[in-house]
Amino acid sequence: MLNPKSVICKVEYEDGTSFDVPCCMKSTLIEVNEQLVKKPELLKDKPDADGFIAIMLSSIAISDATKNELLTYEDYIKAVNDGN
Repeated sequence: MLNPKSVICKVEYEDGTSFDVPCCMKSTLIEVNEQLVKKPELLKDKPDADGFIAIMLSSIAISDATKNELLTYEDYIKAVNDGN
């Protein structure tokens, strides 16, 4: 079982910096993509296919509630631009 703050992936850069990728929703972990260990470039090159981090199963209600909390494209662009 995962909670929204469960870390499903840690991304490490060559310069030693890193960041954790949280699950972001209550769910059950089904599968972790072991290919990323051998080919981390898949995360960048094929994020919608072979570069997935994990497969998680959640209820429809939780998924819908989580989607409603996401930023719109416009809000995301504003947040990114305000951070620069």
